[in-house]
Amino acid sequence: EMGGLFPIEPGQISYEDIVEFSGLNPDGIYTVTYSMPHGSDRRDGSLVKSGYVAIEDGMVFSVTDTSNA
Repeated sequence: EMGGLFPIEPGQISYEDIVEFSGLNPDGIYTVTYSMPHGSDRRDGSLVKSGYVAIEDGMVFSVTDTSNA
């Protein structure tokens, strides 16, 4: 399982950026989910291709290969 901390500039991050950070094939089909840090007033969610989410310190992203789902 890959994982790690990646420094991200304040602002937004895209589905494509997260897939790139994960080291996976950018042409694959993935489910990208994120969880917000404890105490956040925002909800956990997911990203679709070409989607963006505003970054919040402590966010956790998960990338699952769903090519064969």
